[in-house]
Amino acid sequence: VNHSLALCALDCNVVETSAASVVFQSMMRFLFSDVYALLLLLALPCKALVFGPSRIPRQLSSVDCRARAPCLFFDSLFKKPSAEELIGPVANPANFSEEELAALKEASLSEEAPARGPERYTTIDNPPAALLNDVFPNFPLPYFTLFRNNRGLTTPPEVWDFVRTRWPVLAGKTNEQLYEALGPITAVKVDFRQL
Repeated sequence: VNHSLALCALDCNVVETSAASVVFQSMMRFLFSDVYALLLLLALPCKALVFGPSRIPRQLSSVDCRARAPCLFFDSLFKKPSAEELIGPVANPANFSEEELAALKEASLSEEAPARGPERYTTIDNPPAALLNDVFPNFPLPYFTLFRNNRGLTTPPEVWDFVRTRWPVLAGKTNEQLYEALGPITAVKVDFRQL
């Protein structure tokens, strides 16, 4: 109703026929047209205009609906994959239980460093040299690097005591059993950037 009155006032009160006034009149007609108002209503996520303030059900709140809606692309983009997703099923030559095998898979992909101290860039007291980088300033190496290094080095035996402490389900396993079970796990290539 208001836009009809505004158009009527524009049509009745304007006596100039210059090009600027014609352009202004056509712009005002477009801005107040019913099509533009309908598009504006459809673009706004305001349910009060459609339902009225007293008829909006509590469960149809726009904030709740947006919070529950999955962002399919972004969820998969920022989701950190699990060890089982990255490695998948492997052979179990040491007859580990499912929990023990899952813990060893998690350890082989862990970004934690067994010799890392409480502060950043610090180490524990008297760390084994095999758990540190061999280039100065000798930062602690993460489990991922110790188990899956690109240089083909074997996993240092000093790491197993830290693994047993961090993953208590592996506490009863010997170094030989852990090496045997680790072989098929590290045979599956995983890039550090996937973690």
